[in-house]
Amino acid sequence: MRSRTRGLVGLLAAALLASVLAALVAEHAFPDGTTDLDEVAYQSQANALAHGHLTLDAATHVPQFLPFLSGVRDDRVVFKYQPLWPALISMSDRVFRSSLPLRMLCTGAGILAVAWLAWELTRERRVALLAALLALASPFTWVQGASLLGYQLSFVLGTAAAAALLRAARVQRAGSWMIAGGIAGLAAFHRPFDAVLAVVPVAGYLAVTHRGRLRDAALVLAGAAPFAALFLAYNAAVMGSPLRLPYGVTGSHDTFFFGWRASIDTAGGGHATDLHYTLGRALRTLGHDLVLMPRFTALAPLVLVFAVALVWKLRADARVWLLVGMVVVVFGAYFFWWATANAEFFRIDRALGPFYDYAALAPICVLAAWGLATVRVPRRVLVPLGVIAVVWAVVATRTILIDARGQGRSRTATVEWTRPPSDGPTLVAVVPQFPGDPFVHYANSARLDDHHLAALDVPGRRLDLVAAHPDRAAFFVRGVRPFRDPFGVTETDRVALSIVRGPTVKLRARARVDGPASTYVRVGDAPPVVSPGTVGEWSIDPAQLPRSGSTTIAVGVTVGGRGKAPPRALTDERFECRFEARASRGDVEVLTPCDGWSHYVFPDGTTVDSNEDVSPVLDVTAKP
Repeated sequence: MRSRTRGLVGLLAAALLASVLAALVAEHAFPDGTTDLDEVAYQSQANALAHGHLTLDAATHVPQFLPFLSGVRDDRVVFKYQPLWPALISMSDRVFRSSLPLRMLCTGAGILAVAWLAWELTRERRVALLAALLALASPFTWVQGASLLGYQLSFVLGTAAAAALLRAARVQRAGSWMIAGGIAGLAAFHRPFDAVLAVVPVAGYLAVTHRGRLRDAALVLAGAAPFAALFLAYNAAVMGSPLRLPYGVTGSHDTFFFGWRASIDTAGGGHATDLHYTLGRALRTLGHDLVLMPRFTALAPLVLVFAVALVWKLRADARVWLLVGMVVVVFGAYFFWWATANAEFFRIDRALGPFYDYAALAPICVLAAWGLATVRVPRRVLVPLGVIAVVWAVVATRTILIDARGQGRSRTATVEWTRPPSDGPTLVAVVPQFPGDPFVHYANSARLDDHHLAALDVPGRRLDLVAAHPDRAAFFVRGVRPFRDPFGVTETDRVALSIVRGPTVKLRARARVDGPASTYVRVGDAPPVVSPGTVGEWSIDPAQLPRSGSTTIAVGVTVGGRGKAPPRALTDERFECRFEARASRGDVEVLTPCDGWSHYVFPDGTTVDSNEDVSPVLDVTAKP
């Protein structure tokens, strides 16, 4: 009895310590989240659920406020993921004003789930405790528990479902079968594919070793039925069909097997932002993940040796092959998933691990713990192996934490651009990450009432966006190249936006150039009005603007000849300041400041338009 109590206390202590480690990583490495923007998708959906919305009104969220990884169906914005994890995030935010307690709870639950799986397979407390300690010491546990991604919950539910099925087969009670079905159903409600990978190996094992009865399967299905009903009802509510998953709402390219793959379908974008997932790419990615996995597994050399030794020693034991099968199924199934290559390409997995394969950590820890408790290794082998394993763990953990801190800082630097120094409410427009990117990469409130509200900068709609939020200080986070460097590195800056309004708006241009030059103004597609020399003034009235919508007013200077030290033998240059303008209630509205653009013509006739800082050569003012 005393031994049992000590074992339980040890497990609870391991779970608590894992929770604390996850909290430390979250606070010090990921204070504003990771570079995996799926976190933004989950938080945005949680924010919607907090206000009682399964979907959002497309009229208020498209195009400037479309949440990350969502799509539009009819007149509603539909989120890509199932709602279980976002609902838990919403509850934690409501109760604790933070999702950190939820993440800590899930991290601790993962340790207990691993111990439960080990106990049900071996019925040895020592093995269960060792498996829990290996999971605790694995950096995979901390970084996934620290993130807002859904893989930790999937790990907990999948591992617990496997353990619950084994327990039900052992005790042969109707209630146990139904509990196992309930956990499996909950796992499927969260991430259906991961739930299948967790349950199928155990189901096959039980079918062979326990000759499962039809009654047992019926009880499992009965336990899963409530969550299956919720799953189908949610699909029907947001997609119009219980069998149509919202996962496909962002496009048809986000799917399994080989071909051109992407998270979203960009209209008219071709394959510029797609990943070509081939058999060769899949094999290379699998090799990458297999090499990376030991970095995120505690004492990996020791774990590998004892896991392999156990398989050899107990090769006639079906329980060992169940654990091996659980590992193989995870890696084998995700071999066909293109996003594993995407995670490698963007180097997200260097801080977060090969997270699609995270579920394999549980059976690996159980195999190694069982081997440590079963296989006898001579001291002369065990001591150097242990030293190697400890050195590996120190170096690997340090590397992971450095990568995690680096990616966390990168995300923080990005988020900071949406937090301008202003006492009042703000609106920050941010340029798309790539052409055709329709998403805001920050989690807004469903009511769009955040103190700092982030929006997507949509071409031709910036003035409309600012005018629609007159009570907010507006800013624009943009990427510009240095002057006269069309091939240079884009630099980020943030500028305050304001609307110049009046019956007419006067534009004045002053150019600082060498050689013959002329200034001009061009309203929309109309022919330019040219003023010889380096100074020009023009008045814009409502009659010059479209009756509805915004247009572009370009004020620029054309420089004849080669100019002053132009790059790469340019033969002609033109520099512009482009404003958004519109007619509104008899007045002219012009959004300032303008966007700087340089137009270059090369000797071979090719041209380049470059978004640059043109202030060194062109000064343009707009006044009512």
